[in-house]
Amino acid sequence: MASLLEMRAYIQQRGTVTQKELSTKFKTPCPVVEKMMERLIEKGEISFFEVGASTCEHGCCTCAPELKKHYRYNLRVVPK
Repeated sequence: MASLLEMRAYIQQRGTVTQKELSTKFKTPCPVVEKMMERLIEKGEISFFEVGASTCEHGCCTCAPELKKHYRYNLRVVPK
């Protein structure tokens, strides 16, 4: 199982990823990935958004829940 640091680095590198992508990449069940992502969301390091029928790129409206859940890295602005 991957660490939070590994997952955060992967999201930072990719910009936006699905829950399923993280699950597959790190060989971790989706419910565990979701709990890990909750921690990064609480820390403000990533954002969560869910793709619905209006924003789905495939237009089939039958995506599995883990394909609808996306995580995005939050860029941090360092004050001068």
